[in-house]
Amino acid sequence: MNLGDMGRVNLNLLVTFQTLMDAGSVTATARRLQLTQSAVSASLSKLRTLFNDPLFVRTQKGMTPTRRALEISTRLGPSLATIESVLFHPREFNPAESKKTFHISASDDIELILAPWLAQKRLEMGWQVEFAFHQTSAELWTGEHRHDSADLVITAAPPIPPENYHRDPLFTGGYACLYDPKFFNGTKKITLEEYASAPHVRVSFNTQIGWVDGVLQSKGYLRNVILSTTHFAGLAALLPRVPAIATIPKYAAEAMASSAGLCTCKPPFEAPQFTISMLWQTQYDSAPENAWLRTLVRGFTATVNA
Repeated sequence: MNLGDMGRVNLNLLVTFQTLMDAGSVTATARRLQLTQSAVSASLSKLRTLFNDPLFVRTQKGMTPTRRALEISTRLGPSLATIESVLFHPREFNPAESKKTFHISASDDIELILAPWLAQKRLEMGWQVEFAFHQTSAELWTGEHRHDSADLVITAAPPIPPENYHRDPLFTGGYACLYDPKFFNGTKKITLEEYASAPHVRVSFNTQIGWVDGVLQSKGYLRNVILSTTHFAGLAALLPRVPAIATIPKYAAEAMASSAGLCTCKPPFEAPQFTISMLWQTQYDSAPENAWLRTLVRGFTATVNA
C-alpha cells in the first residue's frame, strides 16, 4: 500500500460517493452529510475526474449508478464500515476468546503475589489468555535492560516515567521481617538487639549494601550478612534451614510465610515506604486488550495487604 498516493486524495470524497450510492440523490446526500447541494455536486465532479467515469446518471428514478460505480461501491462499502467501527465503535476485548499472551515485567516479589492471583482468575473465569512474567526491578527496568516489549511493567518505578510511557501508582508498601520462629524461640516480635545480632539474608538487585545496612550503621550496629541474593523466591527454601532474617516487602513476606511456615513481624525500627506502579507504553493506551489488563491489575491491588 502506498500511503503517499492516498495522501493526495481527499478521502471525504469517498464518503460522499458511498452516501450517494445509499441515498440515490444529491439532495438526500446533502441532508445526510449536512452539506449544501452545491458542495455535494462539486464533490461528484471531483469523483468523476478521480475515477474517469460518470459514476451516476440522472434518470426518472434519480441518480442511477454506472457499472463502474457499482464495482467501486462493492469494494469501498466494507472498508468504510471498518474505518467507522475503528473510529467510533472501539472493539471490545474478550479474554474468553482471545489467545493473546500478556507479557508482564515485574520483580519477583510482585510475581509472588500477582502470578497466583492471575492463575486462579484465569481458571475461575475460563479465560483463554496467557500471562508470561519477565524478571526486572526498578533499577534494571530504568536502565539498559528495560523490557520495552512488555504489555505492562509493575515495579517501584521513578516518579517521572520514561518518555513514551504512562505511569499509574497502584499501592504504597512497607517492609517486614521474615524468619523461621524455631530459630528465635518461637517469638513473633524481634527486638533491635536480637535483630542486630542475628544472621541476615540480603535481597538486593546488585547484592550490595541496602537501606537496612544504613539504618543499622546509624544505630551503631554492623549487619551480619551471611548471604545475598537478587531474588526473593529462594527465601522460602532458605530460611527454614538457617537461623537468619530477611527484611523484604511486607506483601511478599506474608505470601512466603503462609506457604512455607515462616513468621513475619515489623522491623524493630522505622522502615521506609515505597510505591509500586504499573507502566505501559503510550501506544498501548487505547488498545482494548491493554486497557483490560490494566483494569484487571487494579482489581488485584485492592486485595494487597501492603
